[in-house]
Amino acid sequence: MHLSTLLPYALLNRYYDYYERYLRRRYKLYYPRLDARLMTTKLEASNADAHANVPSDSLPFFEGLHHLPIKVNESVFLDYGCGSGKIIAFAAIKGFKKVIGIELDQEALEYAKANAERIKGAAISFINADAALVAVPDDVEVIYFFNPFGSSTMRAVLQQLKASYLRSPRPLFVLYQNPVEDALFYEMSFKLIHQEQLPNGPIYYSCWKYD
Repeated sequence: MHLSTLLPYALLNRYYDYYERYLRRRYKLYYPRLDARLMTTKLEASNADAHANVPSDSLPFFEGLHHLPIKVNESVFLDYGCGSGKIIAFAAIKGFKKVIGIELDQEALEYAKANAERIKGAAISFINADAALVAVPDDVEVIYFFNPFGSSTMRAVLQQLKASYLRSPRPLFVLYQNPVEDALFYEMSFKLIHQEQLPNGPIYYSCWKYD
C-alpha cells in the first residue's frame, strides 16, 4: 500500500516536500529554474515548441512509480527534457539500473551532470539533442515527461518510442506530469493505466503502457 491511499493530497504533498529537502541536503543537489532560456531553446528545437525549463514536482514521480508494474532495479529510465536533473537524480537514488536524460539546453545539462556526479555508483548518461530527433535506446522501459514540449515534438517522440518497441519488443511505461498532450497517447495506441487529479483541478499526472 502506498501513501496516496493513506493520506489526503495536502499531507501527501507536504510529505514529499520534506523528503525532497532531505534528498537535496544529503546529496547536495541543485536544480534551478531556467525559464529565461526558453526563447533560446525554442530557436534550437526543430519544432520550436519547447516549454519552460522548470523542475518537476516530486510527488508525481515517487507516487506514479507505484502504478507501474516494474522492478526498478531491473529497469532503464529515460527522462525527456531532463532540465537541471532533478528527476534524473531521484531516479538514480531510487535505484534504476540505468538512467538517461535528454536535454537540448546545454546550460541546464551542466547542472544535471553536476547533480549526477553526486550520486555515487549510479549509471547515469545524457544526450544533448533535440528530443524529436533522438532514437530511443532499445533497453529503455520507463519514460518520464513533465510537459517538456508541445504536440509536434511529442508526436515525434511517441513515434520514436514505437519504433524502439518494434526493434526490441518489451512493455514501455510512461509517467507524465501535467499531461496536456494526453490525447496523442490515445491516438497512438498507448493504454492509460492510472491518472491522478488535483483536488478541484486538472489531471496532475497520468501513467501509460505500450505493448
